[in-house]
Amino acid sequence: MLRYIYVYHVFQTKDFLLLDCNFGNQFPAQRFTPRATPLPTVNPLIHNTRNVLGVFDKNSKKLVFIKPTSTDNPLFTSGFYNDLDAGPRFFPNKMVNDSTMVMWINGEQLKNHIDSDDFKNNQPKYPKKKKELEELVDGMNDFNIPVLMLVKFKNK
Repeated sequence: MLRYIYVYHVFQTKDFLLLDCNFGNQFPAQRFTPRATPLPTVNPLIHNTRNVLGVFDKNSKKLVFIKPTSTDNPLFTSGFYNDLDAGPRFFPNKMVNDSTMVMWINGEQLKNHIDSDDFKNNQPKYPKKKKELEELVDGMNDFNIPVLMLVKFKNK
């Protein structure tokens, strides 16, 4: 059995390094329902992802990994919890500038997230924003287009 952690991407703000790390078979969270694969000889997928977000605080010199969640919802497995509107957890794909990062979200997965218990049972800080997110998804005609989630990090 291979045991490894690969660092795929490093995103840097003034105070933090965000590390996109692939934990491979050591990923600590599993799907509740393994997903079938197109090839009958391949075992069903038991993980939504193998990537964990590490956060290195440049000031304290401490590294922590954000704990993944066992769920069938791929948008609720890994990354920063979204306590603002109960939307998807934020896992950056790219850096926009020195403090802003972006994550693109598959429209169909976003619709499935809104329909999930992870979303429905989540009590955000701003319930009105949760309702606005539901209305956004309800108004989408084409679920093949990606939705962009931008996050701006504040300096300490």
